[in-house]
Amino acid sequence: MAKKAAKRKYVKLYLRFFKDCIIKDEFIHSYKIHHIGYAVKEIEKAFTPFNLLNYKMESSIIEDPVRNIKILFICNCKTRIELIQVLDDNKKSPIDFLFKKSFSFPGNGIPYHICYSVNNIDRAIENLNKNERFIILQPKSKAPALKERNVAFLLQKDIGIIELLEK
Repeated sequence: MAKKAAKRKYVKLYLRFFKDCIIKDEFIHSYKIHHIGYAVKEIEKAFTPFNLLNYKMESSIIEDPVRNIKILFICNCKTRIELIQVLDDNKKSPIDFLFKKSFSFPGNGIPYHICYSVNNIDRAIENLNKNERFIILQPKSKAPALKERNVAFLLQKDIGIIELLEK
């Protein structure tokens, strides 16, 4: 009797562990880099050096008045870059902090986030936000430049800003 009870307990623990591994494995493997976001002062000026690196325009410049930015996606067949410029300097935008005098940088642009494509954005946010490892900077919202797909921005103190994009 004791052996059967111990075996059942072992099987239950094994199944629970196995289920957790499947969930974690599915979650971990669902991350794929979609693009690297560059905040730029002038999209056209930023495109020129990328063009020398064989980047081509993947889209036209798209305006997002809700976020007060305009965006251009470029790609060199291996890596996608998102060039992001403030639309109206008199209004607030998510990249304002990069252009403040206290955080001024030389030149026209700076990489500031990596975007990961995920299967389920709500589950990804929940998992990353556990124990406050990632702080939500911008909650889930629709992105006009990405065919109205859901995106969210999170910050982790050791790696910086990431964007999640729902597939």
